Amino acid sequence: MQLNFRDKDEERAFAEVYDAGPDRARAVVMAAILENRVTAVLQAQMLDDHAVLTDLFGQQGPLGNFGAKIRLLHALRIISHGAYDDLYRVNRIRNEFAHNPKCRSFADQPVCDLVERLTVWPRGAHEAVQPRGRERFKLAVSSYIGEMEAIETRLIAEPPRTPVV
Repeated sequence: MQLNFRDKDEERAFAEVYDAGPDRARAVVMAAILENRVTAVLQAQMLDDHAVLTDLFGQQGPLGNFGAKIRLLHALRIISHGAYDDLYRVNRIRNEFAHNPKCRSFADQPVCDLVERLTVWPRGAHEAVQPRGRERFKLAVSSYIGEMEAIETRLIAEPPRTPVV
């Protein structure tokens, strides 16, 4: 899968963990990049006001965490319910690796169950053998990163809406 990173630091970080390193690093870095893409999609829908966006997306802001961003994406009808569920699973997987020292591998519970419930892209692909564990996570998250990039590109190309009031 070819991803078009706009940020070279993200591209470098993605390349560093995609095929090498511990699962913990892979999960945290790939999920962080996905969160950045989700943020970019939301900001593409919003007024270009640096102060307002900083307040909204800052660490203490209402959109300062991945879960809030996922809920807003779904509430704005930007993603389907299935994508909403998957993004929440990715968030939970990242949190398990980041906050549970016992979780070191995609084979550890509850990560294993969460990964196996991720949708494998492209949707509707009927492969004889679906990827599992680490490979399933990598494929699902990479696909969502690509989807978020495509949505952001489409939203940026749309003319900005005029405020109603």
